[in-house]
Amino acid sequence: REALSCFGTGFSSSVQYGYQMIFFLLASHTLMAAAGEVGMAVFDMVQNASYLILYLYAAAAKALQPLASTFHGEKNRPAVRRSLRLALRWGLGWGLAAALLVSLFPQAVCAAFGLGTVEAAQVGAGALRLYCLSSAFAGVSVLLEAFCQSVERERDAFVIATLRGCAVLLPAAALLALLRPVALWWVFPVTEILSLGLFLL
Repeated sequence: REALSCFGTGFSSSVQYGYQMIFFLLASHTLMAAAGEVGMAVFDMVQNASYLILYLYAAAAKALQPLASTFHGEKNRPAVRRSLRLALRWGLGWGLAAALLVSLFPQAVCAAFGLGTVEAAQVGAGALRLYCLSSAFAGVSVLLEAFCQSVERERDAFVIATLRGCAVLLPAAALLALLRPVALWWVFPVTEILSLGLFLL
């Protein structure tokens, strides 16, 4: 029973990698059919650039977890809430600054990731700006998921991970792939905004 309890605690973190694999396969097939190698190169670049922004939120989440867990164990609710507020403030501060830089200089980011042709750079710039629209919502979800795990709300953490990685992401990607495959970049803002909105509701 204790082993299963530990499994449940970590399941919300591990399940997202399975969701991510399914999304990568769907996006890869769609973009190869619709935009060829350029589409795949841009998708790869957006994924890598997204990690650079999300790592800032992940850093705030890593700092939040032991604090929130300790205060939750002490039943110090004001300190738990203050920890979450601080993590949101610092995570959003650094994350929004990074997203703004990427939005202002998308061509430089494309060049850094090796998108050399004019066509790839143009597609990449638009895709990066669309991703940046979603980054704050994604960051808040990352912080809330870490917080929920820290205060023994594993079910809520699982819900956030499932909304972002499967329940909203996969239908949105499939719908965009059917309607307009070259507009698959819209899947990022659509997924993150809807996922966070549904979770808060």
